[in-house]
Amino acid sequence: MKKSTKLALLWTLCLTLLWGLFLFAGLYLQLVWTSDMTLVMSHREYLSSWWKICLLVPTITGSCAFYAVVRLHRSWRAWTGYLAAVIALVFFALTTYVIAYYAVSANIGMKARNAARELPPEQFMEFLQGLPQRENTRLSIWENSQALHVLFKRPEFTPEMLHQAAEMFVSEFQNGSNHTTVKMWLVTLHPNVDERTLTILAEVPDPLVQGLVASQPKTPVEILRKLSQEKNERIDRGLARNPNTPTDILHDLTSSSGERVLWHLAMNPNTSKEDLAMLAKSPYQDSESPNVHRALAKNPNTPMEALDDLADVPDNIYVRRSVLKHSNTSEETLAKLTKNPDIEIRHSIHSMAKDENSSEKILKVLAQYPDVRVRVAVLKNPNCPKEIKAVMLERLRNEPDDQYGTLKAYFEEIAKSESAKP
Repeated sequence: MKKSTKLALLWTLCLTLLWGLFLFAGLYLQLVWTSDMTLVMSHREYLSSWWKICLLVPTITGSCAFYAVVRLHRSWRAWTGYLAAVIALVFFALTTYVIAYYAVSANIGMKARNAARELPPEQFMEFLQGLPQRENTRLSIWENSQALHVLFKRPEFTPEMLHQAAEMFVSEFQNGSNHTTVKMWLVTLHPNVDERTLTILAEVPDPLVQGLVASQPKTPVEILRKLSQEKNERIDRGLARNPNTPTDILHDLTSSSGERVLWHLAMNPNTSKEDLAMLAKSPYQDSESPNVHRALAKNPNTPMEALDDLADVPDNIYVRRSVLKHSNTSEETLAKLTKNPDIEIRHSIHSMAKDENSSEKILKVLAQYPDVRVRVAVLKNPNCPKEIKAVMLERLRNEPDDQYGTLKAYFEEIAKSESAKP
């Protein structure tokens, strides 16, 4: 390739970069600083208003590059000059359009979310009762999922507004409208939704919507019983997650093979102790067993016998660590876990000895731990009973110190505190 051709291509590339930066800066500033919200429309409409700039300017610039290449070549017949000019023209057009598209995409979501935040509450129903014209900025809210979430999280939505919105969306769903499911989700998840609205949404033949309705604490019990007859895993998952689901429905869900259903059952505070114990004894061999066991170990209602079974779960340090911290764990199980040589268990024991929220039962077991540092931490814990402290102090005075000098430092600290007393 000749030197003149390289110079022409380099000149073309420089022009492309400069024009791209100029266009990006212009679009960005117009989108960010404009006070005219009618400019914020959908991607296609906004770019269609720029199509002349996206095509006409590159054409003119490409023609100039073509002329520059040919002049540098000093020959109108050199095929490399024509090829370089065509490449420059195409490169200019594509680069300009891509930069314009991403410049708009980077800011259209921000403007749409701002429009959703600034929409006056008195216009909510007007907005919901029909899609406005294209020149209105509200359409961009519908076309931006994040803006939809922002709009339906606003507390100004009253239960009556949500009820009217639910009726409208259900009608759209029955007429085959697209993207209606997301709108019904947002209505279902709104904190101001009431039982009447949830009852309407429960009739929608969509497992995703029904599963969300089943997970809502405000859903009436009769609706939950009706949904439990559907035998769908998404609906079962919602029922298992709902803290107000009746215990008999939760009991029926224990026979489910779904991983997330069993996981939510293990975490549900309304699951009976009998069902929790049954879940703990089930010989899980699938991938869901660690999650279910871990959820059982963290459930405050898990009974003592279930925790005893969970303490024997092999190859799951997280389950044993949660059992160690559980308030219902028996002293025998605690003593067995303290003998575990795993480094994670030892770290948990040390942190529990220093934790001011640790119960007397746990501190009583940790007072027998062989590590001197743990027993000193138990002595320093304000929840440690006085009678245990007296026995531990007597034993520690007759024990050899460890390599860290823990006992020496502790007794020096006691001596300083006693000498400081008046």
